[in-house]
Amino acid sequence: MKFNNKENEKIDLVDGRTIWLSRAVAVVGTICLIKDKIPYFLLSKRGKGAADYQGLWNLPCGYLDYNETSGEAFMREVWEECGVNIKKILDSDNIVVADFSESPWSVNTKITENRQNVCLHHGVVYFVDELPIPVVMNEVEEDEVEAVEWVSIYDINNFEYAFGHRERIQMFIEKTQLDKYKK
Repeated sequence: MKFNNKENEKIDLVDGRTIWLSRAVAVVGTICLIKDKIPYFLLSKRGKGAADYQGLWNLPCGYLDYNETSGEAFMREVWEECGVNIKKILDSDNIVVADFSESPWSVNTKITENRQNVCLHHGVVYFVDELPIPVVMNEVEEDEVEAVEWVSIYDINNFEYAFGHRERIQMFIEKTQLDKYKK
């Protein structure tokens, strides 16, 4: 098969599912900042232009593009969906306590409904002195993102998530030992 553009890179099945032929790798970003001993996670709410799960919350995520490292895709997706510049965070005076920007902290290869065959989970945990961290909503993907929020570790369970991201956040909390901040 030859594909000339992104519209030709997918097959829409009769049952409503879509198979992306050239998009076998998804990249997910878990961004956590700590202010006054409280971890906050960067979440976005899927807008009306999102491919699926409109109105649900998720970690910034998207597909690995051709000729791009997973670390580059992670930084690009966080910028496109949330307007947060990860490179700027890593290059700043912030104290970074966990940096999975270049290498994933988790690789998920389980084949489940509506998920890609391979999902690379990147992340960053860092300390800040001030809140809120600016989010550049006017720069995010049009119609794909309805809202962007920094959500405290205490409020994570108050959201309805797409893609099993609540479980992924919990795994990241355990991996980075952020559970010590829970009361």
